Amino acid sequence: MVKWLNFIVGLWLIVYGIIPGVHGSTGRTIDFLIAGAVLLVAGALAAKSRWPEWFNLLLGIWLIVASFLSWTGVAVALNSVVVGVLVVLFALPAARMARHVRA
Repeated sequence: MVKWLNFIVGLWLIVYGIIPGVHGSTGRTIDFLIAGAVLLVAGALAAKSRWPEWFNLLLGIWLIVASFLSWTGVAVALNSVVVGVLVVLFALPAARMARHVRA
């Protein structure tokens, strides 16, 4: 279930990144497109391996931090923080489970 949620969030980031005039920053557009693509790939790979869950956790933290590093407006920052929190919340249980499976 979580893999599909990450997939949906990845799609959202890509769509949000290509909407013209929403964020007004080429850097944020690239950030959203790369983060979305990574979430899509990690979601597909998570079915076979557990490392993407840890990577998603780091990506979620990056989305939260990046919203404060390059301020492009409240709506863009809010989107980045909400998506980052969702990715972290989706990745934490799976990453914990992966750690316990190996131990």
